[in-house]
Amino acid sequence: MMNDMSAMKLHNTIYGTDFLNFPFNKRSWEVVLLPFGIWMTEENYSAIASASQYMGDEEYFIVDAEKTGLLPQAAILQWPYADLEKLEAKHQLGQVITHWFGRSASWGVACHEDHFATIGGDPDFMDRFVMLRGGREALRSTFLEYWPHVILRNEDRKKTVLSFAGW
Repeated sequence: MMNDMSAMKLHNTIYGTDFLNFPFNKRSWEVVLLPFGIWMTEENYSAIASASQYMGDEEYFIVDAEKTGLLPQAAILQWPYADLEKLEAKHQLGQVITHWFGRSASWGVACHEDHFATIGGDPDFMDRFVMLRGGREALRSTFLEYWPHVILRNEDRKKTVLSFAGW
């Protein structure tokens, strides 16, 4: 079983320290954006779960990336959507940036308090996730349709976020 120290070490191999400008250490990863952040649709969550399980991750970690203390340590969850809903309700994780990842270190999800999520990963993970969500153009158009509702502070920040996915 992985302890909190090991989980944080794994976290630090996936995520950079300047997560407001680009969340992942692996700049070669393909990235897409999803609406609603931690409150994502069950369909998006299920696609992440399926792609993660394809990579061998039967469970995943959630970390409070801002270290606010809402979540005192890395939470380990199985994939039922209800488990995420319970954790969010208990710890109010929608108020902070959370990072999700699996032991494979082949993918990551950054859920922002501004109601969007950044998904990135190795080609095998991303190809599977994108296929399950109807393709890259479908993901892009869904996000851009939602985009006016994202609560970002200024136009420069909006441009930075869209650049994560090359949009």
